[in-house]
Amino acid sequence: MMSEPGPPGRGPRRQRPEAEARRTLLGRVAAGDQQARDTLVDAYLDVVLKVAQERTDAPLTVGDRFQEGAIGLLTAIDEYARREPGEGDEDFEAFATERIRAEVARAQAEDDDATEEARSMVRAAELFEAAEQSFRREHGRSGTHEELAGALGWTVQRTAEVADIVAGARQQHDEELLAYLDPEDVDPAELRRLLEERGEG
Repeated sequence: MMSEPGPPGRGPRRQRPEAEARRTLLGRVAAGDQQARDTLVDAYLDVVLKVAQERTDAPLTVGDRFQEGAIGLLTAIDEYARREPGEGDEDFEAFATERIRAEVARAQAEDDDATEEARSMVRAAELFEAAEQSFRREHGRSGTHEELAGALGWTVQRTAEVADIVAGARQQHDEELLAYLDPEDVDPAELRRLLEERGEG
């Protein structure tokens, strides 16, 4: 298996194979020749870099887009190599560019979805903690999942899921904090107050 290429430097552009040489290489790719596949990848990596640099506003880095675009190039080579002779001789570079752009766009969409999901979870955690603190101030105790769900307008299942995430984040924060604390510097009264605010005292 060929390793994923990294972004090339700005050295001289790799020479494209002539049409007949490209057809020969693609025929060898269809027969499973990895060296021919690598040769075509090397010849068209600058197309991948060009596509990767098209969107300067995208959250994914140029390096990330390059990696995804390289996958698109590999897909283009494999698809083009499997074509039947009668399917026409579409310009390979245009064909590859289309596949590269599609792969970069797919990765970008996945990253956008993941980012929005993370933001949504942060908002949910903030709402949960606000409802939890409000309930504790009003009732002098921690609310059950059912009670907090009613206050938030969520299902009990969603409330429990967010509660687990918040609890996990708190535990991780506490463990990281304790790793840096000197036990002799801890004020027991302050510690009790913090625990009471968290409903753990």
